[in-house]
Amino acid sequence: MNSNEKTLIIGSKEVILVLGAFMLAAFLFISFSVWATTIGTNVDSTGTLGAATSTPWGTLTVDQTATQGRIDPTFVVGDNASTTPFIFVSPKGIVAFGTKTPSALFLAQGDVVAHSDVYVAGGLGVANATTANGDLIVGTNPIMTFMKNGRLIVGASTTAHTGGATVNKFVFDGGDATFSSGGTGTTTFSILTEAAPDGANSCIEMSSDGLTYTLMINGAGSGVLVSQGTCDN
Repeated sequence: MNSNEKTLIIGSKEVILVLGAFMLAAFLFISFSVWATTIGTNVDSTGTLGAATSTPWGTLTVDQTATQGRIDPTFVVGDNASTTPFIFVSPKGIVAFGTKTPSALFLAQGDVVAHSDVYVAGGLGVANATTANGDLIVGTNPIMTFMKNGRLIVGASTTAHTGGATVNKFVFDGGDATFSSGGTGTTTFSILTEAAPDGANSCIEMSSDGLTYTLMINGAGSGVLVSQGTCDN
């Protein structure tokens, strides 16, 4: 009988310990929940993590207060050997690489700032223009295109002036062209080419109303020749 009473006493102690542990765990859970909600950090049962918010709407959500500046750090990637982050993200959507103080020129929402080289393996579009891989297109008409084959086209489509045996490397359409030395320079515009087999070189081609004329040097030091036709003929 004494043995049974001893067993009952030991069982009561275990119950007390279990209840105490449960109460402590419940207290810690409630305290953590209140603390997390107070500082705006929350992890729910689905694995969603929120920082600066008690209601995260993404798998990882960081919601800064509206008073945060446009270049205040929200997300930073770096190492302990440098105070300059490799990746910097502000609460206003500004992304910078290699700097924690993006230039004042790049302060609109969604801007990207890179303080080093930028390599683009595919196409790069500017102002909502479509682009092929390797070409840089500015504008939607397009306004200007830098093509991967070395052509520069201003104010015309990427297929402009590609007929015939020669594909023009520089195409300018849609207005007058002005060349200025910008100062006291004596040379405003120069055309330099290798001499052709017949001695003609440095050809300028002009056309109007279906007629095309050329102005070129007629042989080495023998004057300037104006004739009907093209520089390729």
